[in-house]
Amino acid sequence: MAGNTSPLFNASSLDDAELLARARASSFIDESMAGDESSREESGLWNVLRCVPAPNDAPTPQHIADATAKLDAQEWTTNVAVLADERTAKDDSVLVVALKDGKVHKTMRTALASVIEVVCNVQLANMPLEEYIEWKGDAEVFDSRA
Repeated sequence: MAGNTSPLFNASSLDDAELLARARASSFIDESMAGDESSREESGLWNVLRCVPAPNDAPTPQHIADATAKLDAQEWTTNVAVLADERTAKDDSVLVVALKDGKVHKTMRTALASVIEVVCNVQLANMPLEEYIEWKGDAEVFDSRA
Protein backbone atom coordinates (compact mmCIF):
# COMPACT_ATOMS: atom_id res chain seq x y z
CA MET A 1 0.00 0.00 0.00
CA ALA A 2 1.36 3.41 -0.95
CA GLY A 3 1.94 6.15 1.58
CA ASN A 4 -0.21 9.24 1.83
CA THR A 5 2.54 11.82 2.32
CA SER A 6 3.88 13.83 -0.60
CA PRO A 7 7.41 15.19 -0.56
CA LEU A 8 7.94 18.94 -0.35
CA PHE A 9 11.43 19.46 -1.73
CA ASN A 10 12.85 22.62 -0.19
CA ALA A 11 15.27 24.58 -2.37
CA SER A 12 14.00 27.94 -1.08
CA SER A 13 15.46 30.35 1.45
CA LEU A 14 12.61 29.51 3.86
CA ASP A 15 13.18 26.89 6.51
CA ASP A 16 11.11 23.71 6.56
CA ALA A 17 9.03 24.73 9.58
CA GLU A 18 8.02 28.03 7.95
CA LEU A 19 7.06 26.31 4.69
CA LEU A 20 4.88 23.78 6.47
CA ALA A 21 3.30 26.46 8.68
CA ARG A 22 2.30 28.47 5.62
CA ALA A 23 0.90 25.41 3.85
CA ARG A 24 -0.96 24.25 6.96
CA ALA A 25 -2.59 27.67 7.35
CA SER A 26 -4.94 26.44 4.64
CA SER A 27 -8.66 26.86 5.22
CA PHE A 28 -9.01 23.50 3.43
CA ILE A 29 -8.00 21.72 6.65
CA ASP A 30 -10.68 23.57 8.61
CA GLU A 31 -13.33 22.95 5.94
CA SER A 32 -12.48 19.24 5.87
CA MET A 33 -12.79 19.07 9.65
CA ALA A 34 -16.18 20.79 9.89
CA GLY A 35 -18.01 19.26 12.84
CA ASP A 36 -14.91 17.33 13.97
CA GLU A 37 -13.88 18.06 17.57
CA SER A 38 -10.24 16.99 17.11
CA SER A 39 -7.42 19.49 16.63
CA ARG A 40 -6.03 20.54 13.24
CA GLU A 41 -2.82 18.65 14.11
CA GLU A 42 -4.83 15.43 14.45
CA SER A 43 -6.33 15.84 11.00
CA GLY A 44 -5.13 13.42 8.36
CA LEU A 45 -4.37 16.48 6.23
CA TRP A 46 -1.76 17.80 8.66
CA ASN A 47 0.93 15.44 7.38
CA VAL A 48 0.00 15.34 3.68
CA LEU A 49 3.27 17.19 3.01
CA ARG A 50 6.64 16.57 4.58
CA CYS A 51 9.82 18.47 3.80
CA VAL A 52 12.77 16.65 2.30
CA PRO A 53 16.04 18.13 1.07
CA ALA A 54 16.04 19.20 -2.57
CA PRO A 55 18.25 17.07 -4.82
CA ASN A 56 20.33 20.15 -5.74
CA ASP A 57 20.31 23.95 -5.43
CA ALA A 58 18.22 24.56 -8.55
CA PRO A 59 16.14 21.45 -9.18
CA THR A 60 14.04 21.07 -12.31
CA PRO A 61 10.73 19.21 -12.34
CA GLN A 62 12.55 16.15 -13.72
CA HIS A 63 15.05 16.29 -10.82
CA ILE A 64 12.02 16.22 -8.51
CA ALA A 65 10.55 13.25 -10.40
CA ASP A 66 13.85 11.37 -10.14
CA ALA A 67 14.21 12.13 -6.42
CA THR A 68 10.59 11.11 -5.74
CA ALA A 69 11.15 7.79 -7.50
CA LYS A 70 13.93 7.03 -5.00
CA LEU A 71 11.66 7.50 -1.96
CA ASP A 72 10.08 4.51 -0.20
CA ALA A 73 6.69 3.99 -1.88
CA GLN A 74 5.33 2.49 1.36
CA GLU A 75 5.79 5.86 3.04
CA TRP A 76 5.47 8.38 0.21
CA THR A 77 3.06 9.03 -2.63
CA THR A 78 4.68 8.75 -6.02
CA ASN A 79 2.13 10.58 -8.17
CA VAL A 80 2.65 14.14 -6.89
CA ALA A 81 5.51 16.13 -5.37
CA VAL A 82 6.02 19.79 -4.50
CA LEU A 83 9.01 22.07 -5.01
CA ALA A 84 9.68 25.17 -2.94
CA ASP A 85 12.17 27.15 -5.01
CA GLU A 86 13.75 30.62 -5.14
CA ARG A 87 10.38 32.10 -6.09
CA THR A 88 8.59 30.70 -3.02
CA ALA A 89 9.99 33.27 -0.57
CA LYS A 90 9.01 36.08 -2.97
CA ASP A 91 5.38 35.19 -3.75
CA ASP A 92 4.41 32.29 -1.45
CA SER A 93 3.93 29.91 -4.38
CA VAL A 94 5.31 26.42 -4.92
CA LEU A 95 5.54 24.19 -7.97
CA VAL A 96 3.26 21.15 -7.87
CA VAL A 97 4.63 18.33 -10.02
CA ALA A 98 2.21 15.62 -11.10
CA LEU A 99 4.07 12.41 -11.90
CA LYS A 100 3.21 9.45 -14.10
CA ASP A 101 5.43 6.38 -14.35
CA GLY A 102 8.30 8.29 -12.69
CA LYS A 103 8.21 11.12 -15.20
CA VAL A 104 6.88 14.67 -15.10
CA HIS A 105 3.28 14.65 -16.32
CA LYS A 106 2.14 18.24 -15.55
CA THR A 107 3.31 21.14 -13.40
CA MET A 108 1.50 24.12 -11.91
CA ARG A 109 2.44 26.94 -9.56
CA THR A 110 0.17 26.97 -6.54
CA ALA A 111 -0.19 29.31 -3.58
CA LEU A 112 1.18 27.74 -0.41
CA ALA A 113 -2.23 28.26 1.22
CA SER A 114 -3.81 26.09 -1.52
CA VAL A 115 -1.18 23.39 -1.93
CA ILE A 116 -2.67 20.90 0.56
CA GLU A 117 -5.99 20.95 -1.29
CA VAL A 118 -4.31 20.43 -4.66
CA VAL A 119 -1.97 17.69 -3.43
CA CYS A 120 -4.78 15.79 -1.67
CA ASN A 121 -6.98 15.79 -4.74
CA VAL A 122 -4.15 14.76 -7.07
CA GLN A 123 -3.02 12.03 -4.63
CA LEU A 124 -6.51 10.53 -4.53
CA ALA A 125 -7.21 11.13 -8.23
CA ASN A 126 -10.27 13.18 -7.23
CA MET A 127 -9.15 16.00 -9.48
CA PRO A 128 -6.15 15.74 -11.79
CA LEU A 129 -3.72 18.62 -12.08
CA GLU A 130 -5.05 19.31 -15.58
CA GLU A 131 -8.38 20.37 -14.08
CA TYR A 132 -6.67 22.79 -11.69
CA ILE A 133 -4.68 24.20 -14.62
CA GLU A 134 -7.91 24.74 -16.53
CA TRP A 135 -9.59 26.19 -13.43
CA LYS A 136 -6.83 28.78 -12.87
CA GLY A 137 -7.21 30.06 -16.43
CA ASP A 138 -4.73 32.82 -17.24
CA ALA A 139 -3.60 33.24 -13.64
CA GLU A 140 0.07 32.47 -13.17
CA VAL A 141 -0.51 30.87 -9.75
CA PHE A 142 -3.48 28.74 -8.68
CA ASP A 143 -5.04 30.08 -5.49
CA SER A 144 -8.29 28.50 -4.26
CA ARG A 145 -8.94 31.62 -2.18
CA ALA A 146 -9.23 33.78 -5.32
